[in-house]
Amino acid sequence: MPEQTTKELPPVNHEMVTLARESRGWTQMQAAKLLGIHQARLSRIESDLTPVDEELLGKMAEVFRYLPEFLDRKSVG
Repeated sequence: MPEQTTKELPPVNHEMVTLARESRGWTQMQAAKLLGIHQARLSRIESDLTPVDEELLGKMAEVFRYLPEFLDRKSVG
């Protein structure tokens, strides 16, 4: 039987997600609508309670107009 591998989710810095959203002057509700997710999910992401998959990370980078690396936990000291 082949070994299953778990796909590692990108390490997103929840504080940078909040900073990116606030830098655009958007409420969580406004940003969530643009991202195509519920406000509650964005709240959980910003509270570091919910992981972000690669697809949503790409969407966040596009909507917030930041490079994905800006939102990446590893790029923050």
